Amino acid sequence: MQDELLSVVDENDQIIGSQSRYEIHQLGLRHRATHVLIFNERDELFLQHRSIGKDINAGLWDSSAAGHVDIGEAYVMCALREIQEELGVTIEAPLELLFKLPATIENGMEFIEVYRCEHNGPFTLAADEIDEGYWFPSETISTRVANNDFQLTETFKNIWKQYLNKDDRALSLQESPAQQIKKKTSVSLQKLQKFYHDLLSPDNFSDYCPNGLQIEGKESISKIAFAVSATKYSIEQAINFEADSLVVHHGLFWNFHPPKTLTGSFAKRIIPLVRNEINLLAYHLPLDAQLDMGNAAVIAKLLGCQQLQKFGDYKGSPTGVKAFFTKPISAANLQKKLQSLLKHNVLLASPNKEALIKTLGIITGGANKDWRLAQQQGLDAYITGEMSEHDWHESLEEGIHLFAGGHNATEELGIKALMKYTQQKFKIDCVFIGSDNLA
Repeated sequence: MQDELLSVVDENDQIIGSQSRYEIHQLGLRHRATHVLIFNERDELFLQHRSIGKDINAGLWDSSAAGHVDIGEAYVMCALREIQEELGVTIEAPLELLFKLPATIENGMEFIEVYRCEHNGPFTLAADEIDEGYWFPSETISTRVANNDFQLTETFKNIWKQYLNKDDRALSLQESPAQQIKKKTSVSLQKLQKFYHDLLSPDNFSDYCPNGLQIEGKESISKIAFAVSATKYSIEQAINFEADSLVVHHGLFWNFHPPKTLTGSFAKRIIPLVRNEINLLAYHLPLDAQLDMGNAAVIAKLLGCQQLQKFGDYKGSPTGVKAFFTKPISAANLQKKLQSLLKHNVLLASPNKEALIKTLGIITGGANKDWRLAQQQGLDAYITGEMSEHDWHESLEEGIHLFAGGHNATEELGIKALMKYTQQKFKIDCVFIGSDNLA
């Protein structure tokens, strides 16, 4: 699916070329999609719970049916196709076009035509796309959207707000896409720093690197790139994106590194940032421990865990979360679920792969030794990024399930969540720069 070719469009929704689905999302290019709102005779709306294996918005609730418009396909034909593919039904009556959303950051750079129809089900859900579906009263949805429910996709929340704003529907259909696109916005470096400082509370951590601004660049910021680590590749991609700031989990300065001269590979990271006046901001342990969008918290939520609590201890500060499954899951099934979520091989040291897990601790990255803390607190399992040879044997012999999903892979979701939160707050252009790091 990542290699699927889609049309790339300009600010007026005119086709200007085609690229792979992966490239379009990575580069933040404008493209086309449809969403369908299906109501039953009780005026309840059917929402789909996206599969945990999806690469975007995994495990979140979304519109009844949705998908990308194929090359050469009309919007309405895409909508009908998605209903049939995802829900297993054919709609005979014409779909009602409600409105068209512009390709903005909030909408994933998608021009979206939103349709409405009526159907009472039952539906045959596409197992590889949807985990479950449910009919919700409109009042319930409105409350969840008003509360900015974390379990709803951002696009669906935008669609529902527009759907409720009936007076603007006719206007939105009359305006050109270019007229609908919001003016370019920017934020000051000082305001961005304060936002992250208030959100992540870096002063509460005795970290082994400086958190916050590591390299100072432009004062006015209109584009931000995000990555797990500040590497030569991520810096080059930030420059290609014409970013004013690069926000990462792993910065360039660490207490365990000796003083460095500005030469070699280190210079090839620093000098391009300075030359292009790109701010570098890094948040290490504060992003690991954050209970809403931290690395561990996002994994826990997408696994379906409840009752998230602070977990871990580095010089008195938490470094992850512990959480609970309302419905216990076997170690083998949790391994499969993690692999699907992280898109990465997951190592498992388990005394019994069929044993059920109800409680677990999560500290992402290189926290392999902290499985002992999970054991001390009576937890069933521990998830991290790396696993040493002796941890494999010792955890297994101590009777705790130890999962290692890759250092980079376990720390992508937190920085992506921070990017989405930044987009929501400042309505600013953002892009995530991925890595092929398998460690």
